[in-house]
Amino acid sequence: MQYQILRVNATKFLGTDVEQAARDLAEQVNRAMREGWRPQGGVAVEGFKGGSHHYLFQAMVKD
Repeated sequence: MQYQILRVNATKFLGTDVEQAARDLAEQVNRAMREGWRPQGGVAVEGFKGGSHHYLFQAMVKD
């Protein structure tokens, strides 16, 4: 079994755009699913450096 984590940066020049990041992550997940990957669990959201950087993550597995 293979494992990968997809990541999207939600941080923009002036703040964050979580809605756009979610759309971007969905595109990555859909592309990976067409290649045989499956989501493992749900989306994780993380903020770094005092809240100035935000990321969305999705774990993916493939047999």
